[in-house]
Amino acid sequence: MRWKWYLIAWIEAGGWTTGLLLLLLLVGLMVSAQRAVVLWWAEADLEWMSRCLVRQSPREAFQIFKDRRGPAARVLREGLEHFERSAKYLENAMEARALAEIRSLNRGLGLLAFIASVAPILGLLGSATGWMASTEAFRNYGLSLPNAVADGIVEAVVTTMTGLKVAILASLIHSVLVSRINSIIGVIGRIVNTLLELQRSSLAFPAGVAAGLTGVVATKRPSEAVGLADTL
Repeated sequence: MRWKWYLIAWIEAGGWTTGLLLLLLLVGLMVSAQRAVVLWWAEADLEWMSRCLVRQSPREAFQIFKDRRGPAARVLREGLEHFERSAKYLENAMEARALAEIRSLNRGLGLLAFIASVAPILGLLGSATGWMASTEAFRNYGLSLPNAVADGIVEAVVTTMTGLKVAILASLIHSVLVSRINSIIGVIGRIVNTLLELQRSSLAFPAGVAAGLTGVVATKRPSEAVGLADTL
């Protein structure tokens, strides 16, 4: 219960600017928690999916990934659905899907960046209003009413501190989320390249042999598959 009284006293000391800053902080924490859960879900089994793609045939891989969620799984399903099409068509389809997933991953980061940039400005605004209130109290009462002068100074200090704390926290969370998103994008890029290499490897076989060696190609790495095609 003590922290509630401390929070109320902090808001009363800082005025409406501090209340607005704390509201922005609450919104930022809610967005951060939601994004963290989404990114944690997106990172699940990424490396396993990449290994499974190499070891399974396209049809088997599609059956494995058709019910899985996450951006990488959706990009992979998009590629497996068009695996039999031309390489250019496959690349364009996967690239379009990957761009859509990247936009989805970045959702909410703009709000965090906005909070990080506007919080110090709100802190300075509260500081200015606090000093104005302190100056007005000093002009009206002089040193006969020191509490009125001190209230404005306290408001200026509290709003400045709150603005800086909110900005620093929002910037740190934004940097961590961006780092995790870049990691996921890198894995998605490797999965796209792996699927494209697998398609090129399957096209290296003669038309009559490729149908009978689908399982063999799927169990080979792209470089091994090309070498096997050369021996045939």
